[in-house]
Order: sequence, then C-alpha cells, then structure tokens
Amino acid sequence: MAGGGTALEVLLFLAAMGHEDDTRFFVTLVLILGAACTAGLLWSGLRDDGLVGALYELKHPFGTTLAGDPRPSGLRVALAWLLILGVSLSGILLAMTPNAAPFVSGAARTPSNRP
Repeated sequence: MAGGGTALEVLLFLAAMGHEDDTRFFVTLVLILGAACTAGLLWSGLRDDGLVGALYELKHPFGTTLAGDPRPSGLRVALAWLLILGVSLSGILLAMTPNAAPFVSGAARTPSNRP
C-alpha cells in the first residue's frame, strides 16, 4: 500500500505543478486523507476503550512502549507515511502556486498592491 500510494502521490504532485486547479485538487485530497485517518483513530479508540481510548489513540497513534501497547500495524504506518508525504508535497505545491489554496475566497488569494 505504501509503495503504490507513494507512486500515486508523486505522480499527482508532478501533474499538479504549476496548475492552480490541480494543486487545489491535490491539497483537498490530502485534507480528506487526514480527516479519514483522524476518524479512523477515533473510531478505533472509541470501539476499544470508549471516550478515553479515543483520546488516547489521538495522542499516541502508534502506542507507547511503557503502556505495553502492541506494535502498530503495517496499515497504520503506511497511512501515516502517505499523510506525511502528502502534507509535505502540498506545502511545496502551495509555495509554488500560492493562489491555489483551497477554501479561500478569490479576494483573499490576490496579493495586495501595497508599496
């Protein structure tokens, strides 16, 4: 999963370079991935230990050695890697194309003409 996801993210990144709409699409996909990962962590903790477990999962997504938690699954590590890569590539795209920030109105995107 991590290999295929990495290749897909890099290809989408290369395709979006310099294009505002494609950059907006890429950043939106990364935001959706982040929201889905957060919801998955909450659901996993809530299902196992209730509200306290959900908060624990958010604070320690990979568990802790002192608490005796099992090692994180490969899926959790792969999703974390894809999320970190996506956020990094989104930052690069937004630095290259600052007018492509999603969920920002047109007036806020244009630079000011101050001297």
